[in-house]
Amino acid sequence: ARAGRAWCDERYLGIAQRALAVLRTRLVDADGRLHRTLSGGAPRHSGMLDDHAAVCAAAIDVFEATGDATAIAFSAELARVVEAHFADDARGGWFSTPDDGEAPLARMKETHDGSEPLGASLHALSLVRLSALLGDVALRQRAERAVQSVGQVLNHAPLAMSEMLLAVEALHGATREA
Repeated sequence: ARAGRAWCDERYLGIAQRALAVLRTRLVDADGRLHRTLSGGAPRHSGMLDDHAAVCAAAIDVFEATGDATAIAFSAELARVVEAHFADDARGGWFSTPDDGEAPLARMKETHDGSEPLGASLHALSLVRLSALLGDVALRQRAERAVQSVGQVLNHAPLAMSEMLLAVEALHGATREA
């Protein structure tokens, strides 16, 4: 979607819209949960935070590039699912695994963006973007709380969470339309 928007190329925009439609129609169950695989045409293996956050961000990209209302609605629904199943209500931010998935020894909250950004970092930025697009202050407040939950990491080793720094910048900068 970003490439199509940057280069004004309808082919890329169409590819992005079709890819998002496949995710929305084939890998999301009746409860709005994203899954990682298809088996026999049915979605299987619950998605993790990274999956939900990446698709949420991609849906915002598709909306911004095309104005496709189904994309922004899908993004808002994924944000709702993340809050319902991944949120750390006690400390802010999100766990990497859903609350109803396989029972790990402990639910992890990672604090280091590696070669791929963390779902928490992607999702915090997506919430800021969604808040601006939908005029929903509660989404922005969730992003602020997520940033605060990793404040010590950001203060002592900011480059450990470089993607989260983009959310910080978005929270403290002026919103602009491209």
